[in-house]
Parts: sequence; structure tokens; C-alpha cells
Amino acid sequence: MAIPTVEDMKAYNPWIEGRRFDTPAFKREAYEIIFNAVKKRKFIVAVTGLRRIGKTTLIKQIGNEIEGDRFFFSFEEDVYANYDSLKSVVEYFIRIGNRPVIFLDEINRVEGWAGLLKKYHDLGKASFVVSGSASLGISKGKESLAGRIMEFNLEPWSFKEFLAIKGTKIPKVELSDLERSYLRWRPQGHLLPEFLKKGGFPELYEIAEPELIRKYIKSTSVEKIIFEDIPKTFMVEEKGKLYDIMEYVAKESGNILVLSHLGDALELSKDTTRKYLLYLQYAYLINILSVEGSTLKSFKKPKKAYASTSAICYGVDPNIEESRLVETAVYQKLRELTSTVFFYRDPAKREVDFTGDFTVEVKWKDKVLSSDMDNLVYYLRKKNKKSGFLINKNEFAVKEIKGKTIYFLPLDFFLCL
Repeated sequence: MAIPTVEDMKAYNPWIEGRRFDTPAFKREAYEIIFNAVKKRKFIVAVTGLRRIGKTTLIKQIGNEIEGDRFFFSFEEDVYANYDSLKSVVEYFIRIGNRPVIFLDEINRVEGWAGLLKKYHDLGKASFVVSGSASLGISKGKESLAGRIMEFNLEPWSFKEFLAIKGTKIPKVELSDLERSYLRWRPQGHLLPEFLKKGGFPELYEIAEPELIRKYIKSTSVEKIIFEDIPKTFMVEEKGKLYDIMEYVAKESGNILVLSHLGDALELSKDTTRKYLLYLQYAYLINILSVEGSTLKSFKKPKKAYASTSAICYGVDPNIEESRLVETAVYQKLRELTSTVFFYRDPAKREVDFTGDFTVEVKWKDKVLSSDMDNLVYYLRKKNKKSGFLINKNEFAVKEIKGKTIYFLPLDFFLCL
């Protein structure tokens, strides 16, 4: 462990010399709301999310535009990821600045960070923006920063952002008027295979070689999180088994998760299997979807596990079925649209892929048959809901089936809602 010198701190800060960080001109959809929160200087602003999706770039972009003194430091390097370094950095920036905004990258790697920031925030000495790739590290800090911290979870890049960074302009898709929106729509299905494989990682958008794409996803995201990040926060007895669980979820993304079966296959107890799944959630690598009528905390009822982005599925298994990538992308989109997402499964094993605020069935096939809608229509009738969505390859249609309205939406159109 070491404490950075003044020269080390200056090296991180072009702002000190009146220069800007060299950042992309493109700004993510979340940029404006986070920028406004930072600008108000009322809260400590935390930006969290999966590794390599652009958190550091986003906070540098905000720092480039914010008025007044501002400083940046990253705790990505192990040598600086300690409390004494943090204290030295913060106190130096406060000393040379006038109530500065201090941007602290990968703060979750520093034990005890929240207490120090709380002290200077309450004294009005500085405003803080922090980022982190592990939710538990930030969550621990939130407990002592109640009423002082505002957290923004930055999701992997959306299809709309993927199109925008490629310079593809699309008309606005209105959920309230899908038919009129589709009349203006220009199909983007030809870009879906690339998006599904590169998912939420912006650094991949200029890379075409499949092997390089997979290597990037595995080495800079999945493996680094599992073998380095998670063990820094949790006691992991068997890192290899933790990776095996991640590999299983990526290959079987969207499948029912049976703890006992997974544990038996990996020779792990049910408790350890459950614990490792939670670690992967905390690291933003996976999401657990509950069956309708249960709670997330209970594993007694069926659960589904999804990789956090389709690109992780592809990075782990290049031969994965495209339908798994599609369902994972649909789930990611629903998480963007609403916080209420479940799946439906009854004793007769009738299933609907996604329920909650939206009722959605995914059918990734060349021709959707009438029988493909049976479970969706059954659910809508059982729950007395008026309409549902059937996500497919190419067809847009609005059909009335047994008194229920089914919106057939092509995947590219749906992902741009």
C-alpha cells in the first residue's frame, strides 16, 4: 500500500492545468440526470454498474462540463486502494480548491470511504461524485450516508445508444401509440446480431473479430470481477466454482434455476451456491428473476437467472443459441422500462416469459404459430389484463385474440421503446 504523491495526484488531473479529459463526444442517456444531480451539489452522487460500461468516462464528461474547481482520482490500482490514500487525496484537493467537486473512481475498493466523505460533506468543504463496480461496497457506505447520497445504477448500453454511437438516427418510438410509431420506423434488424454479441460494452463497437470480442468480455469483465473484485469484498473459498456458476448462468440465461441441482453438479452446498449467486448479483454480472407471487429473497419458489447483458453470454459461450441472447436483451430492456418484472409459471407448467407492468412473451422463430400465443392469452384472461406483447423477429401486428390485444413487435422496434 502507498500514498500518492502530489505529482501522482496532478497526473490524474488535466483540470488543474485548465485542460479537459479527452472523452467521447457521445453522451449516454443517463448523462443529463446525473449531471444535474452533481450540479446541485446537495448529495454525494454515486454511479454504480458493471465493469467496462462507461462509468469512468461518464463522470469525466461531467467533470469537463461542471463549473468551479473539480478534481479526479482513481482507486483502480491496488497500491492506492486504501484509507490513507483516500484521506491524503481528499485533503489535498480541498486544500488547493474552493469547495471543489471531487470525483473518486472505484471508491468501493477503499475500506471506510463513507465516513471520510461524510465528514467533509457535512462540513461543506467539498462535493463528491463516486463510482464503483461492486454494489455491496457502495451499499455499505450508503448505510452511514443516509439522506446524503444519491445512487444511479448505470445499466449496460442499450440498443438505442448502440445505434446512436453508430450514427444511426431513428424516429422516436411511443409506447402510447405503437401503430403510428411503426409507420415511421426504419428497420434495424440487420444490426441486432452485432448488438447482441457486443451488448453493453462501448469499447467493443470498433472491434469486428469474434475472438477479440470474446476475449475482451471474458478477461476485462467476467474474469477480472470473479477472480479479483469479488474476493476483495467477500470470502470466496473456491473461486473456480464461483466462475463455474457464472458460466452456467451465461450459457443457460433465462432458464429456471434449481439450486440443489446446480449445487450437486458443482459439489457445493445449497447455502454456498445461494451465496455465490448473490455475490454475482452484487457484482452486476447476473440478475435473478422471481416467479410472480414470490419475493426476490426467497429461493423456495422458482427463479430464473439472466446474465446482465447478452454479450456476457456470447463471451462465455460463442455457440450459444441466439434465442438466449434475445431473451436476455428483452429482459435488460424491461429492467430499463420498469422496476416490476416477474415471470409466470403455474402447476400445469404454463409459462409466460415476463409479467409485471408489461406482459411479454418472446418467440424467436421465422414464423409465429397460433399455439405460440396460448400461454400468453391464458395469462391475460386469468389476470384480467387487456393486452400483452409478443416479441419476434420481423412481424409488426396488432391482433385481437379471445378478447385480448396482442402486440406483435419486432425485436429491434421493441428495444427502441
